[in-house]
Amino acid sequence: MTSHAAPTPEPLLIEARVLTPDGASLRHTDNAVACVEGRIVAVGTLEDCARALPPDHRRIVVPEAYVLPGFIDAHLHVLAAAMAEAGVDCSPRAVSTIPELLDLIARAAAERPPGSWVRAHGYEETMLAERRHPTRSELDAAAPGHPVRLTHRSGHAEVLNSRALALAGIDESVPEPPGAAFGRSLEDGRLDGLLLDIADHIEAAMPPPDSSAVEAAVGAWARARLAEGVTTLVDAGPRNSLSEWETLAGLAADGT
Repeated sequence: MTSHAAPTPEPLLIEARVLTPDGASLRHTDNAVACVEGRIVAVGTLEDCARALPPDHRRIVVPEAYVLPGFIDAHLHVLAAAMAEAGVDCSPRAVSTIPELLDLIARAAAERPPGSWVRAHGYEETMLAERRHPTRSELDAAAPGHPVRLTHRSGHAEVLNSRALALAGIDESVPEPPGAAFGRSLEDGRLDGLLLDIADHIEAAMPPPDSSAVEAAVGAWARARLAEGVTTLVDAGPRNSLSEWETLAGLAADGT
């Protein structure tokens, strides 16, 4: 899948330090790039690139900037990451304490119909002041009328509240699936809401998002990656099937 930027209609001559791949390294080889409708048409000296453009081109001079090939990320989870990031941002850049995290979830729940899922993502327990995972009971108090799924920034852990656990069919009597683990209270053995490596099961318990929501989420996510310099990526999702392929192919064809 390739990320697309909205093309700039006017021809551009960009003066910068151009880095070219040379084996395992990058070399400073050229000093200019010529672009037409968002595509590079020439790389070389200022004179070479100017000749590739019409006389009315615009010149951008950024001599201290670097131009290098777009990054290719061969292992991403595009659909999963996009849908997660469309939810409540609970990453370290957004919260530093559990009360702040819970407040964001409570606000999001207040804006949703009763009983609808609240997705939150990105928390990192080692960067919270409390240095621990939020708990099931804390999520219950923050959003009592909603199932809540709070995904760890690794993607391998999540915390569910009581409603979400019930909808997923998980309680104290359920054995841990192979490769998964359930967090429990050391005092009474009750599930504390922390689940490890069971995302497939949780995803299956949630209503599938409609196509417009997927398109909007992937579009926003792809634009964010493009701003970071990622121009080509591969979705390595283990659940991918023909349906996911068709979704990604359609989004790519639409220029998302």
